[in-house]
Amino acid sequence: MEFKVSNKDGSYSKNCFISQVQDIISDKDLLISSPIIDETKYFLYKTIEITIPKKTGVYSAHAKIIKVFIEKQQLFLHIQIIDNFVRVQRREFFRLSINLKAIINGYGSCETIDISGNGMAVKADFKPYINQQITGQIDLEGVNVVFIGTVVRREKSSDSQNIICIHFNPIDDETQDAIVRFIHNKQLSTVNNIIP
Repeated sequence: MEFKVSNKDGSYSKNCFISQVQDIISDKDLLISSPIIDETKYFLYKTIEITIPKKTGVYSAHAKIIKVFIEKQQLFLHIQIIDNFVRVQRREFFRLSINLKAIINGYGSCETIDISGNGMAVKADFKPYINQQITGQIDLEGVNVVFIGTVVRREKSSDSQNIICIHFNPIDDETQDAIVRFIHNKQLSTVNNIIP
């Protein structure tokens, strides 16, 4: 799961924290791992927006952090859900910088620069036109995902290749969830490598 912390004006930070559910205390109370170890008071009493990708879609709810504690050198957050989980059509996704193999049908192979739940940027020798509908597949390190997309931007890179920005449209829930889960797992792996 991931969460954003509320700002003083009621909006939510653009920074996403990655966490895992450690225990379900009740239908409204969860124990989650903290992405920050040192600042035990940073999250206390904050309102957060949590997002959980599942096979059936992406779900979001708001929660209050009611307790922060350390156990076995691990910081935990006791959160209380303050509204119901709702299935959301996410317009804003974390964009992961990563080089993945991709194929654009009718053009050939290319490599991603970054990818999110609603689009990607690739570097390629070919040059599709703006607003062109394209299809293809992305290799999510062993899992092939087929996509339909629209070219929304195109520019030259420093090495004279084309940077092509593609918006996935339309995208079915299963494909989007596979991409979001892949990104989430990559983020989690990065966090785990940083935190001993």
